[in-house]
Amino acid sequence: QNSRIDNQPELLTSIYGSMLYRVRKSKFTDKAKALFWYQGESNQVTNYAQNFRKLHTDWLSDYPSLQRVYMVQIRPGCANFASHNLLRDVQRAMQDSLPKLEVTSAVALPGHDGCHYTPVGYTALGNNLFRLVERDFYNSTDDVGVSAPAILRAYFTGTDRTKIAVVFKPKTGGLQIQADVMVNSIAQSVRDHIYLDGGTKINSISTSADTIFLQLAAASNASNISYIPAVYY
Repeated sequence: QNSRIDNQPELLTSIYGSMLYRVRKSKFTDKAKALFWYQGESNQVTNYAQNFRKLHTDWLSDYPSLQRVYMVQIRPGCANFASHNLLRDVQRAMQDSLPKLEVTSAVALPGHDGCHYTPVGYTALGNNLFRLVERDFYNSTDDVGVSAPAILRAYFTGTDRTKIAVVFKPKTGGLQIQADVMVNSIAQSVRDHIYLDGGTKINSISTSADTIFLQLAAASNASNISYIPAVYY
């Protein structure tokens, strides 16, 4: 729905064309520096990467002054699609191959109503995005916690396979683990929401700079790790 109709790029009945038409009429196509992309609650992972790459290429062609594209990664909720965890992972990795793209997260925003957000949530998202813009375009030195942490690799720290290191970028400021909270009168801990294939439980979590260390309850042969549930918290 958001793709360019290549033989009619300014088609007014299309989402892409109506925006491009207005920007060209305003004579801003060679002045737009940043584009924000927040869409996908009804999307599936099938062909998402392929479609987004095409869209990204078209943006850079039609808005030649673009320096940054900011993608907001969708959070669990709304449409109950089993592939949304896979879609989030595709979104997470897009910036690794598209140098003008930065992915930021919507997961921790307040005011989530199960699908969208109350005004406090959208205000928080706007503030998060502003910090990125301020850093990238207005020489801000406020760079602590501005970029969303993105996993680089995970590995067992020893041959006994009872401890895992999960390395993130960027390094600036280090990582913090959210304190345990009560949700619907049930105590929730971050360690209960990190998953290994095979079901091995995590006893404790610690951090050092850009790395989270997971102390397992027993030795594990896991080859995959996930830190966001498939649908809801």
